[in-house]
Amino acid sequence: MLMKPTKRSVTRAAFVVLLLGAAVPAWAGSKSADDAAQRGDYDTALREYRALAKIGNPHAEYNIGVMYDLGTGVEQDRAEAVIWYRRAANQGHDKAQFNLGFLYANGDGVSQELVLAYKWLELAAIQGHPEAGEQRDAVGELLTPEQLAGARKLLEQWIETYTK
Repeated sequence: MLMKPTKRSVTRAAFVVLLLGAAVPAWAGSKSADDAAQRGDYDTALREYRALAKIGNPHAEYNIGVMYDLGTGVEQDRAEAVIWYRRAANQGHDKAQFNLGFLYANGDGVSQELVLAYKWLELAAIQGHPEAGEQRDAVGELLTPEQLAGARKLLEQWIETYTK
C-alpha cells in the first residue's frame, strides 16, 4: 500500500530493488558477476561488475548502484549509488531510473529534488516499470504547475539527448 508522500519523503515501501540479477535481464558478460552476487561472493561480483561498467554495461552499473544503495558487500553510500544509477539510467535502464527517481524524491544521497524525481520516474514509467507511474503521480501531486512544466521540459531534453 502506498502511503501519501510529503515533500520530505516518498514512502520507502515502494522502493523495490531487485538485487543483482533476480528478475533482471541478463546482459552480455554479466552472468558470472550475477552468479557471484547470488552466492554472496560480493567481492568477486563487485570486481566483475566494475570491469563491465568500464565498458558501459548498464546492468553492471545498476547492480553496483544497488550494492552501494543497500550496503551489500560495500559500505552503504547512497551518494555513490546515485552516481552508478545515473550512469545506467542514462542508458535507459528502467530500474536505475526508478531508483534514481526514488532517491531524488526522498533526498537520499542527493538533495531532495522533486522535479528531477518526476523526470526519472516518468522515464521508468514510459518503459513499463510496474511501480514508477504510481510514484511519479505521487511526486507530481507535490509539484506546482511551473515545477511540473519544468520536469516535462527536462524529460524532453533527456529524450532528445539520450535516444538518438
